[in-house]
Amino acid sequence: MIWFAFGINKPISILSIFINLPFLIVLGGLEELGWRGILQPKLEKVARYLPTILIMGFIWGLWHLPLWLMHGTPQSALPFGWYLISGIILTASFTSFYKYTNNLFLTVVSHAWFNSCIGLALYIGENGVLLLDLNWKVMLVFAFEGIAAVILGIVYNHRNSLHILKMKKILIINGHPNKDSFNFGLEEAYKKGALQSNEDIKEIAIGELQFNPNLAFGFQNISELEPDLLEAQEKIKWSDYLVWVHPVWWGGLPAITKGFIDRVFLPGFAFKYRENSVWWDKLLAGKTARIIMTLDTPNIYYWFAFGRPSVNQLKKSTLEFCGIKPVKVSYLGPIRNSTTDSRKKMLQKVEAMGNENK
Repeated sequence: MIWFAFGINKPISILSIFINLPFLIVLGGLEELGWRGILQPKLEKVARYLPTILIMGFIWGLWHLPLWLMHGTPQSALPFGWYLISGIILTASFTSFYKYTNNLFLTVVSHAWFNSCIGLALYIGENGVLLLDLNWKVMLVFAFEGIAAVILGIVYNHRNSLHILKMKKILIINGHPNKDSFNFGLEEAYKKGALQSNEDIKEIAIGELQFNPNLAFGFQNISELEPDLLEAQEKIKWSDYLVWVHPVWWGGLPAITKGFIDRVFLPGFAFKYRENSVWWDKLLAGKTARIIMTLDTPNIYYWFAFGRPSVNQLKKSTLEFCGIKPVKVSYLGPIRNSTTDSRKKMLQKVEAMGNENK
């Protein structure tokens, strides 16, 4: 902890929480990328919410067990029973927080915040080792984590139950102009999975619509919408959840898809600028979305080498700009030279998304 470098044996104040937070995001908080970002979703495919908490807590306890066995660590100051229970409590807290917020970054910060709070109880003993003072502050932190986990868990389960009872209205928008493309196979796979969950589904095949994709005069003089675009707007209004399926061409969206967005997501329909203000009203707020994209380059290369421009355009600059969030993104590829088996796995993955309404 920072204050140790200055020869201070005990935390100076609550201010130390904020001083340590950036460091503990790296040294602890980023664990959440693995726990909640990867392991939790995989466990939920084979077990219910509560069992996954217990399983995650047990695995987390094993992961940190070397720290409990090492003399002089904060974990070693806890009796073994308390050590295991604390792992389950924290797992429940972080998992319920992640499920409630659906935001991995906030979960990382929450993890780091907890570690910073525990820092209030750390001190250097007479023999120079790091010790944990199990005072009322520590008990209060654990009590808060436990209560927060219960409350958020109840709220999440209640909200999830309402979602199950309510049929989700899904609109699948396919941006590939070729009806025989793999993108339409992905659309059918998602649709098949969603129908297994008894969801209500409508579709838009952009390549089959009759419209002029050119927004000739921008928003200064908006052309009258063709019947197919008016129908598309009605479908978007109707939907709860938009699923976009499209290929990545030259790093971005197909021209016909970009033209569809230009002509359909208009002021007064998707957003509205406020008079004499830099802000705007997001007229499509309350909806969520999933983007399923196919690429001919490895996902990680598209991300780091090019900055994933199609995602920035569709997710950030269009959907979130209009109030649609959260927007999840799935990268499928490379499609070029892909085998029959790899494509079959992609189709199964997308079908599972549809079945789980993700």
